Amino acid sequence: LTVARTYSGSASNGVLSITGGGDSGSKSDVIDKVTIATLGNATDVGDLSEALSGMCAMANATKAFFCGGDAASTNLDTIQTCTWASLSNAADHSDLVAARAYAQAASNSTHGLYFGGYNDNAGTWFAAIDRVDLTTSADATDWGDLAANNAFAAGAGANATRAVLCGGRISSGASTTNEIQYASLTTATGSAADFGDLTSARNRGAGTSTGNGGLQ
Repeated sequence: LTVARTYSGSASNGVLSITGGGDSGSKSDVIDKVTIATLGNATDVGDLSEALSGMCAMANATKAFFCGGDAASTNLDTIQTCTWASLSNAADHSDLVAARAYAQAASNSTHGLYFGGYNDNAGTWFAAIDRVDLTTSADATDWGDLAANNAFAAGAGANATRAVLCGGRISSGASTTNEIQYASLTTATGSAADFGDLTSARNRGAGTSTGNGGLQ
């Protein structure tokens, strides 16, 4: 990457991957790009609306979407977007239902789900799942809830019909879970259901998927 950092958000269209924001002692607004088929260092292609950490990202073939985030003195509800064909500074897309960060997200080609999160300025944990329409600029809607408040999850992934969330930190006692939950990407509302378990309880990870399987 052009800047060493943690707590960034990354998304891919299968050809390119971009990573936005993060924290390296101070928060970053940098958006880096890599071409997946070509070994080499990332290049800086633009900036987020402000320096942020703790956002997560989703994408379809046309655009990538950076959701929420922890700014210097507040958490954001903003969803920002970049167009794959002309990567540059992120533009405003719409808003989450509530401002928060340290969540996970996954999507298919038309809709994405934003799982849980934490607002460190307010000290509020979230079980809420927001549904984001990737084809319009409408604000996110309340899809349903996870089994419990969950943030700093270990990763998420999706295929065309469902998204899965792996692990995470549960606000009740700040314990870490090994639970894998799943939610439907094809329904407007619902509730997350149990999918299975990770081999060990963990948080603050990353996940990715091909549509057939995923890695955490």
